[in-house]
Amino acid sequence: MDSPKKSKEAYEIYEEIIIKDNYKLSLGLSNNKYLIIELTENEKSINKKYTIQLSLQDLMQKSKIFKTCDGINECINLIKKLYQEKLLSIIPMENSVKIHFSEFMLSKEFDIILEVKKIEPKEIIEQLSNKVKQLEEKIENLENWKKEVEKKINGYIEKKQVEEIDSKIITKKEEIEFLEKCLKKDDPIFSKKSIQFKLLYRATKDGDGCSVFHSKVDKKYNVLFIIQTIKGLKFGGYTEQTWEGDNPKEDNNLFAFSLDYFKKYNPIKGKKCMSPDKTRGPRFEPWIIWTGENFLSQNGNTCEKSSASNYFEGFSKDYEINNGELYFTINEFEAFQIIMS
Repeated sequence: MDSPKKSKEAYEIYEEIIIKDNYKLSLGLSNNKYLIIELTENEKSINKKYTIQLSLQDLMQKSKIFKTCDGINECINLIKKLYQEKLLSIIPMENSVKIHFSEFMLSKEFDIILEVKKIEPKEIIEQLSNKVKQLEEKIENLENWKKEVEKKINGYIEKKQVEEIDSKIITKKEEIEFLEKCLKKDDPIFSKKSIQFKLLYRATKDGDGCSVFHSKVDKKYNVLFIIQTIKGLKFGGYTEQTWEGDNPKEDNNLFAFSLDYFKKYNPIKGKKCMSPDKTRGPRFEPWIIWTGENFLSQNGNTCEKSSASNYFEGFSKDYEINNGELYFTINEFEAFQIIMS
């Protein structure tokens, strides 16, 4: 077996071949008369390198197939062809690597042994530096991929949450989350419960007017109603009592809300804030929210100014729930029964 000959100067790489998943074969020319075969084994830390330097005479002694070559350049092309014909394989050995060439045409199989190449400290540092850069790039790519996946998942969840509520008014994830928080009252007992918004009434679908509203809603407990004005404002209220009868009712779990300010207004204990009326829509005293006989065709829906703070907590300015205006015209009106499970 020929012993490897060391090259005294750098060689020019003519071909690089990726073999399997972790080997790279480099074929080069040194001094225009030596074939340099270098095999790099891609490790997790430092890449191992195996090398040998062969003359044309050395190659001819290995196999008569190289006798057809006119110079080292043709030998390089022949080795590349043998690889493409799947006649070249890598066999790891202790501190060396065997390149096995299978039978080809009239030539017998043969081997070329590459000995491990000593790696200089400078090259080790360079390799480690490149590995760190590669890892940083992979981490960055993973982070970007993670963000994209999270964005898609959040978008899907948000879409699913909105789709699960049959509403023309509640259209955003933030609105659903706010209403659920209001309904759960920051109570640990309700924190893990799921909430269903069961549509009872929609003005544009079921018909305008308080008579239709009362026929759909009156006998139901735990009703949340929500108004969207022609100016796009969204507000409403919730009560655990039914809307039957004509007398004011007390409900300490009742609340009014604004989806524009994401604000909840709780009743003052002892106050009868709920005011059912068969000839009117929902009313919270003292006209915090007051709806008339017809929802969509009436301009006289109002919100109170002077005595709001005598019945509800949280109001900080006049007509706050209607963005500082006394009257509002309804564009859409919906009522839901809230079911917790």
